[in-house]
Amino acid sequence: MDHELQLWTYIASAILLFPLFLYILWEALVTLWWRPRRIRKMFEGQGIPCLPYHFYHGNLPEFVAINQDARRKMPSHLIISHDIAPLIMPQYYQWSKTFGELLYTLSQVFSSIFAKSPN
Repeated sequence: MDHELQLWTYIASAILLFPLFLYILWEALVTLWWRPRRIRKMFEGQGIPCLPYHFYHGNLPEFVAINQDARRKMPSHLIISHDIAPLIMPQYYQWSKTFGELLYTLSQVFSSIFAKSPN
């Protein structure tokens, strides 16, 4: 009798926890897949260029690769210019050359629009 009661307890727990699992899975899917794609499509429809989105990590690998490359190429003791934007944010400096002055990026679930000039 005790074994049968334990079995029914496990089954009832699984039935009660399954909707919670589905809700968490749905929210993760919406946050990490559907919402970034929808926002990207909306911005591209308005003429704002967007970087390609990668599931879960967004544009983070591109950020890291460009930052590491910029730090390797330009040692800090050789900097004599007041134009430090290419040193602080090399990825935006490089992408502004490629995509123009207005750019939409996505890093994991945080989206940003970068304008090179305020006008």
